[in-house]
Amino acid sequence: MVQQLYKGALNDACLELAKQVLWTNNGVSSDIVETLAARFQDEVLSHVDFIVGQNRDPNILTRAVHYLVDSHAIPPMGSDIAWFRQMLTCLVELAVPNSGLTPKGAEFLKDVQIGIEESIESADD
Repeated sequence: MVQQLYKGALNDACLELAKQVLWTNNGVSSDIVETLAARFQDEVLSHVDFIVGQNRDPNILTRAVHYLVDSHAIPPMGSDIAWFRQMLTCLVELAVPNSGLTPKGAEFLKDVQIGIEESIESADD
């Protein structure tokens, strides 16, 4: 059974991401952070129908945003969300495959699987 998307948790994740990419020593206006978070959230929401249509949990998207906060969000990213759009699309494809792969393409997934296992083992709870 497909779950509902917990929009409060998604909003919190998008705010965290916006704070991370906009961080400066002098701080940044909460209006700017909230505006960028809303843009991230709009981008995330564009994937919900596909994921639900695949009978998957749409909260995968919130977890993907948290992953991006941990691994790719750095202050120089600023307010341009092109990087976010591209990375989120890639993460959705990995989590909810929509394309057939050749054996050569599938070989890379074995590498990803090893990296995922290593990351999970080293994650701090």
